[in-house]
Amino acid sequence: MDVPYGVIADCLKSHTVVPFLGAAASFVGAPIHSALPGGRQLAEILAIKSAYPGCISDSLSKVAQFLEEIAADRDFLLNHIRTTFCDRIDADYRSSLSDFLMNLPIEMMPRLIITTNYDILVERTLEKLGVPYLAIFHIMRGSKYAGRLAYYESLNMQPTVLTPSQLDDFLQKIEEQGQRFVIIYKMHGTSKMACESKILDSVVLTETDYVDFLAEDMLKKIPTKLINLLREARLLFLGYSLEDWNFRVLLHRLQKIQKQGGVEGKRHWACQKDPDPVETKFWDKRGVNLYSLALDDFLLDLGRTVKEV
Repeated sequence: MDVPYGVIADCLKSHTVVPFLGAAASFVGAPIHSALPGGRQLAEILAIKSAYPGCISDSLSKVAQFLEEIAADRDFLLNHIRTTFCDRIDADYRSSLSDFLMNLPIEMMPRLIITTNYDILVERTLEKLGVPYLAIFHIMRGSKYAGRLAYYESLNMQPTVLTPSQLDDFLQKIEEQGQRFVIIYKMHGTSKMACESKILDSVVLTETDYVDFLAEDMLKKIPTKLINLLREARLLFLGYSLEDWNFRVLLHRLQKIQKQGGVEGKRHWACQKDPDPVETKFWDKRGVNLYSLALDDFLLDLGRTVKEV
């Protein structure tokens, strides 16, 4: 099945598509020597550090749980995430995603980008372009702010903590002032976690983190503006595999938001290199057209089409 690049480009132009970024969006197309680790690579790194006694093919969440509870502690895990995905990223780090965004006309920049990645690649790219943004994330645990939300609008500023209703009011106010900005919803947290003398723990990584995130149904706590954007959006999945059950749950929750808003039947898109037939059927069952294509090739072809729109 051929990719409908023209349709996706038109949806970018009309701001009716929301990119949904997985791990591969941060390392595909990056120089091999400096590429950020994907889930499998991160699991291997943490397994080595913690002398993990289990199977090498065990999930990242299980390995991270062992490191946090047995080999080390939460502070060690958070420090590793911060140094790997924020402090040590080269200033000129790039990937196929950042290249795509750098060449996307400003007027076509998505109004909402959802990511489960901890890194600051999207923020850094938008800052290079001079595009205003708000990076929003949940505070999961570790302080009196647990259950609240936080945001930052620059990598040079510390996050601001707000209740969900306060963040709703803030977003409404700046929208009424006519300010245009991109919302980056960092669903599983951010590696930019320092706030004054505190660490804002937003990271969803261990098995316990996922249980807490899903049990608390954090999607019910996201700002109304994000809900409104999601209700009308078509989703563009970049760098995901549907094999991850956590992702299946998140996809189900997001599509439930659309169903509750009376918006059903919209088609969504994803690309994945050499998907197996079963996974293709899973995607299709969930209203997602899956195209057998490497992410860097997909973004390159989409970028070419965008220039023709």
